[in-house]
Amino acid sequence: MSWRKPADRLLVHAIVQAFRGDAERSFVQLSTASPHAWEKTEYWINTSGLAFYFLDQVTALGIADAVHPRVFQRLRANLRKNKVRAAAMFREFVGLNAAFRSAGVTYFNHKGFTLCPHACPFPEQRHQLDFDFVVDRKHLESARECLESRGYRLSAATQKTWEFKAGNYARRNWDLYSMGTSRSVELHFGNGSENANDERLQRISNWTWAGLEYPALAPADQLIGQALHLFAHLRGENTRPAWVLEFRRHIISRRDDCAFWVTVRQLAADRKYAATALGTSILLASQLFGRCAPPEFERWAVSSVSPPVRLWVERYGVDAVLADFPGTKLFLFLEAEIERLEARPAKAVRTRLLPMHPGRTVFMARASETRAERMDRLWAQGRFMLFRARFHLVEAGRYLTERHGWKRALLRQRAGSAGAPQAGREMTNRKQLNDNFGPTSV
Repeated sequence: MSWRKPADRLLVHAIVQAFRGDAERSFVQLSTASPHAWEKTEYWINTSGLAFYFLDQVTALGIADAVHPRVFQRLRANLRKNKVRAAAMFREFVGLNAAFRSAGVTYFNHKGFTLCPHACPFPEQRHQLDFDFVVDRKHLESARECLESRGYRLSAATQKTWEFKAGNYARRNWDLYSMGTSRSVELHFGNGSENANDERLQRISNWTWAGLEYPALAPADQLIGQALHLFAHLRGENTRPAWVLEFRRHIISRRDDCAFWVTVRQLAADRKYAATALGTSILLASQLFGRCAPPEFERWAVSSVSPPVRLWVERYGVDAVLADFPGTKLFLFLEAEIERLEARPAKAVRTRLLPMHPGRTVFMARASETRAERMDRLWAQGRFMLFRARFHLVEAGRYLTERHGWKRALLRQRAGSAGAPQAGREMTNRKQLNDNFGPTSV
């Protein structure tokens, strides 16, 4: 297994640029990349989640010849494999839903397949890793029994989430798109308060696919959920560019639905971080792929983002999202500003830069594990721990290098805000929005 494969930065930006729809410019940028650059960047294409969206985009633009032939053929082969994998996962999805319904569980499907078709045209274009369900607290044990009857076992638990795994997670030939035997389910419940349910259970909608219906988030809740998911990952090490693209496509699919945007604003007003998450996600999507939101909604959402958070998005957002797997430590600047704005005690940066614990176990043992499988699993876990240790050391150095520049940028921003009248600041913000992102594009 190999995790560390730094991508060619110019090619990464050319791949992202292709989603803006300029066929001529994209052809030049992609076709001039060397074979070595393509080989270096192929791993990033897959771990970014953009692989099959990119394949679809260059095909639609008529510039497939700009992609290195070997990489293009591997993308097509991987798409065929992922189609088989997605079909198998959908069968499991159907089975899980049937089990919950038979047991009388109150729940809804979260993310995953329910993002089709408004955020993702076809399931095989996403690299889905697990199944997420939001469950009524009263039915948690029933849901657990359903999962255990299908071979799942509880592997981790918090106040908000139970994670279940099944199958074998240790594989000698690691392939993102292979079938494998591993399966993972997360049950989400409430907000961490005792006996408090997720209020979205009161607004369950139906998602229809292949002529059948499944409980899912209400449309407005789903967009807010995507934004909150993005914002949560921005406050951590790794954010997939595909999540940003899917958020943008969801916005475009609802762009002319005025009632939808009214509902989004109403629901966002009652949920912590929702408005900030929407504004941050729109800013980031605009930087990467072009503006997309209705102008009035964009103004409202962006105005909900505090100046330090917006400064972080503009200064580090693209680098954080397009970073090589497994991400960066640049999120610590953002997290420190959120803690300061909320007047919360700051967490020790040192422990987050260089954590002393060995990290979580990612390769679970099986009850009937053979000796060879056990050695395989321990070897993979050991390599993973070394990989994480290297990541912490390298990114700690990068964080320390960037810290002085970030503090200076914050001081300049605060000095500018203190010296500018309110009306002038508002006009400047609107001008910056237009200068940075250009006209709204669909």
